[in-house]
Amino acid sequence: MGNNDLTLRYWFSHSWRVYRTNLKTILVAALVFYLYRCIMLWVAYLPKGVLVSRVFAVILVPPLFAGYSFFCLRLTRTKPALARDFTAGFFNFARVWLTNFLLMLIVAAGLVLLLIPGIIWNCKYCFSIISVLDKRLSPFRAIKYSGEITYGYKAKLFVLFIPALALFVSRLPLAFILQSPTRGWGYPFVIFGVTLHLFSNFVISPWMFVVWATVYDTLSKRYEQANIQ
Repeated sequence: MGNNDLTLRYWFSHSWRVYRTNLKTILVAALVFYLYRCIMLWVAYLPKGVLVSRVFAVILVPPLFAGYSFFCLRLTRTKPALARDFTAGFFNFARVWLTNFLLMLIVAAGLVLLLIPGIIWNCKYCFSIISVLDKRLSPFRAIKYSGEITYGYKAKLFVLFIPALALFVSRLPLAFILQSPTRGWGYPFVIFGVTLHLFSNFVISPWMFVVWATVYDTLSKRYEQANIQ
């Protein structure tokens, strides 16, 4: 593995090629992820729905996120990505959920102490959950492993969190429309909001899942090659 594989340019360009090559497969996975979000949004409008949706989010998001990430990792490695890969987080629910819980505690502790430690620790341990499925690690070993493979690359990883902010902003127009449907939004704004919403969910979001899978793959290979030598 050369140093070119450990650059932002490679991570984004390679991931885009993977996205285009496996477009249909990725869109199916993105649709499943999107349907879950739509169902949770609908549940939130029911009596006591906000509480129910949050409970479901706490339970379902970690294994769903882990499976989606592992699914994209398989595609990144040019291997078949199957339904069992997408649902792998649920078959390893205890380890995935506990890893996510410990990770949230670490990041929260960093944010309480100061904002910067929380950001640094988030970058350092961001691959804990996917390594649980890929390396079949225990929660504590997965967190340690993520810290080891990201050593020296936290600044680059921080840059990769910026698109997450862009995704959040891109979903605001439709969120405003749904929160105040009787306000009389103009058709151009509604069309713009829906288009931006769909683009972010079926292009940007799945592409970024592939980006993070690519980053994990290259960093883990670099780490393992260094240890073998």
